[in-house]
Amino acid sequence: MSAAPTLLVADDDPLLRRLLDTLLTRAGYRTILAADGAELITLALPAPPDLILTDLSMPVLDGLAAMRQLRADPRTRTVPILAQSACPLLGAQAVTAGASAFMLKPFPLDDLLALVASHLSFRRDA
Repeated sequence: MSAAPTLLVADDDPLLRRLLDTLLTRAGYRTILAADGAELITLALPAPPDLILTDLSMPVLDGLAAMRQLRADPRTRTVPILAQSACPLLGAQAVTAGASAFMLKPFPLDDLLALVASHLSFRRDA
């Protein structure tokens, strides 16, 4: 039996972070939580997760800057990153910075679960 995939969730909104943690844990994933982009980098680099879900507008280090750092590091270069924001204008910037996909907040939770599953499946098949 294989271990549950590990997802690193970064969002500065504690309520959304808890909601995503609950949703993803109930779906069978192991979650690690970060409150900002700096914490995301600190947690991701030493032990890269199977997938990263990050907000783009966060204090300390925003999601775009964090993604650029993750893509520049060989340990996290290929980890799928699902970016999310309430600002539709950030979608193109997210993809340019290295996002595997962009979701506009608010998004249907079923859509998020489907996107997570498809990126994890794609990574396993690669």
